[in-house]
Amino acid sequence: MNDQEARVAKDRARLKRTVLILAPVLIVGGLAVLLFLERMPLPLRLIVGLGDIIVGLVLLVLLKQKYFENG
Repeated sequence: MNDQEARVAKDRARLKRTVLILAPVLIVGGLAVLLFLERMPLPLRLIVGLGDIIVGLVLLVLLKQKYFENG
């Protein structure tokens, strides 16, 4: 049982690290699409850019609720 607990802890740490890297990348990518991608039509730029930003923020909220809870 100890090996299984260690494996679960390792998997949770890997998931936390992945989400902690992915969320800011999505937010920065969304900002880059909104601000610098001028060849894309404006409505599509808004949908893609804001969608990436919202998904990145949702990932940060989920990460905070799951891993940084008090208690």
